[in-house]
Amino acid sequence: MIRSLSPADDNFLRALSLIQARAERAQRQLATGLRITQASDDPDQLSNLMQARFEIEQLGQIGMNLARVKVEADTGEQALQSAVKFIDRAIVLGLQGAGGTATDQMRSTLAIEVEGILEQITNLANSKVEGRYIFSGDSDSTAAFPYDASDPDNPVGGYQGTEATRRLQHPAGTTFSTSKTGEEIFDPSGNSVLHALNELRKGLRDNDIARIDAGVAELRGASIHVNRSLAFYGSVQNRVSDGIEYVNKMQLRLQAEVAGIQEADITEAILEFQQAAFHQQAALSSKGSLPKTSLFDYLG
Repeated sequence: MIRSLSPADDNFLRALSLIQARAERAQRQLATGLRITQASDDPDQLSNLMQARFEIEQLGQIGMNLARVKVEADTGEQALQSAVKFIDRAIVLGLQGAGGTATDQMRSTLAIEVEGILEQITNLANSKVEGRYIFSGDSDSTAAFPYDASDPDNPVGGYQGTEATRRLQHPAGTTFSTSKTGEEIFDPSGNSVLHALNELRKGLRDNDIARIDAGVAELRGASIHVNRSLAFYGSVQNRVSDGIEYVNKMQLRLQAEVAGIQEADITEAILEFQQAAFHQQAALSSKGSLPKTSLFDYLG
């Protein structure tokens, strides 16, 4: 029969195996630049590493959402800035038309310009980003307001969108609304810029001074309302910019955390490999200097 190895030989082989494992681990770190490439490299740190990676991925998605909304908020803010300028111009035209020196022909010309402003503001209310109508609420595949130039009395149709219920997550954990609907901005009851412009247009067209005056007064109220909506989009821009900055800072911190856990210390890995190689050579040399035992010594 063949006898098992002696305890001394068994201990020697186990020690040699541990030395070889150290050398292989150090060699792997030198080849990859990573201290952890498999779960057995550092089981205690594996959960921390996976959590940090998950948070980086989550922040990346939040950052993408913020970047998309930033474009929409910027576009919305620019649209409302233009709308305010158009409204101010329409008020000036209305005052000119209501003046005692205005002629029928002058009012007719002013009505044409106001009609153009009405169409321009309707176009702004139908602003799109990447094919999405940003003022149509949750129904962003539908234009907020239809426009029919052939209708002499009411060229702008009613609001075609829905409520804006979507909220965006800030990386700090809070959520906030990112948009208003076209109905809230351009066609609210009592402050409708679309209704006011149409009334002013018809007053100028029909030489109706009372209607012109009413249109101008309504436009002034609508201007205040649109400016409030403009301030809302300014606040959205600020929150989005803050969120993007927060994401960038957190990603840098987590990436540094991952690097601290996972990346190898190359100098330490070189020393570890050299020491393991030295210990392995020393162990083999020491074992080789011991008296030789024949295989027949283990045969019964």
